[in-house]
Amino acid sequence: MHQPINELHRPRFIPDVTGFDPDLMYVECKHCSRPVLWNKGRTSEILQDVDIVRVELDSSCMILTHGCPRCTPGVTKFRLQVIRADEVYAEEQQTQLIAHA
Repeated sequence: MHQPINELHRPRFIPDVTGFDPDLMYVECKHCSRPVLWNKGRTSEILQDVDIVRVELDSSCMILTHGCPRCTPGVTKFRLQVIRADEVYAEEQQTQLIAHA
């Protein structure tokens, strides 16, 4: 049984592409500046438990952890902070890099 080509490529599911996907947020340790990786969907789970308006999140937002398994071994829970990484944040980070060099 043959189907017309336009039916083969017709999407059966149209994803909701409105807004920003919080699971794409960058997560970094505030102490050692290393990226923090966690399981898929973890960011969404965390944001559901706190008072953050998801529609206000965008690609300039990131999560800072106050410690990570690499710089504080044995600790499994860390305080988190959602920030907007604007030009001021970038300048502060550059200053810290110069100070630690």
